[in-house]
Amino acid sequence: MRRTAFTCLLLAASAVPVLAEESPIANTWIDQVSRSGPAAPEPWGTVKQVYGVTIGSESVVLEETQLADLAARLGTEAQHWGEAGEAVSWACLSRNAETLWLYSDGEMGDGGVTGVGIDVRDAAPASAKCGTWPADMNADLGIMGIGLPTDVIIGNYLTGQPDDYGWFRSVNLTPAATAPFEVWQELTFRANEDGTVNAVAVMQITGD
Repeated sequence: MRRTAFTCLLLAASAVPVLAEESPIANTWIDQVSRSGPAAPEPWGTVKQVYGVTIGSESVVLEETQLADLAARLGTEAQHWGEAGEAVSWACLSRNAETLWLYSDGEMGDGGVTGVGIDVRDAAPASAKCGTWPADMNADLGIMGIGLPTDVIIGNYLTGQPDDYGWFRSVNLTPAATAPFEVWQELTFRANEDGTVNAVAVMQITGD
C-alpha cells in the first residue's frame, strides 16, 4: 500500500509542467530590441546608416568583430545562455543606471557582434554580469540618439512615430558584398514621456 502511494506521488510530480528558465537578460533593453518592438514603417530604407561603432579606443565592425574578444578588451566577459533558437550571447558595461550592451545573435551571429545598444534609463540586472563602464569611456554607435528629441530622430532616420511605450524604429536593406545577400540594419529608439531619447540600439544581420 505504501509503495503504491509512493509510486502515485512520483507520477503526479512528473506530470507537473517544468517552468522554462528565464534568460539572465530577460526584459532588458537589448533583449526586448532583439525579440520585439514596433514595426518599422514601409517602404524600408535603402541607405546603410551605421558603418562602424567606436567604444573607447576600440573600433567595432558589426558581424565581424568577435564578441568574446571585444568584451575582454573592454574589461568584461562575454556571456551565453540557451540553445538553438533561444540561444543568446552578450556582454555589457554599466555605470549607475546606464548600460552599454553588446549582443550576438545566437543562430546567425557566429560569435560576431550583431547588435550594440545604450540604455540610460534602466540599470542592468545583476544576472547580466556586466563589467564596469568607466566614466571616461565614450561609446559612439554611429547614429544620433541619446538625449535628442524624437522629431530629430524621425526626420533623420525616417522612423515611425513613437508607440505607447515610446519605441520607434527604422529598417534599411542594402546589397551585401556577395549577391544575392542583403544587409538588414535595424535602428531602434525609445523616448521618455517628454520626447527625449533614453535608449538606442543598432542590429545588423546579413542574409538572403
